[in-house]
Amino acid sequence: FHDGTPVSGAYARLLDSTGEFTGEVVTSDEGVFRFFAAPGDWTVRVLAPGGVSIDSTVQAETGEIAALEVAL
Repeated sequence: FHDGTPVSGAYARLLDSTGEFTGEVVTSDEGVFRFFAAPGDWTVRVLAPGGVSIDSTVQAETGEIAALEVAL
């Protein structure tokens, strides 16, 4: 989100606990993205237009949805 407005066309990258690239998706028109990750600690790196890069950590657990909101 940028100033409360969803950012579409940004890239969300999933990095494992060692910082290794695991996957990448593009945010939807509503600014939504989803990864299906194994249990453990992950970093989500969002790359948005204008050179914006934000890292957020998230913990994945089996059978649980880990919601993450990234503000730019």
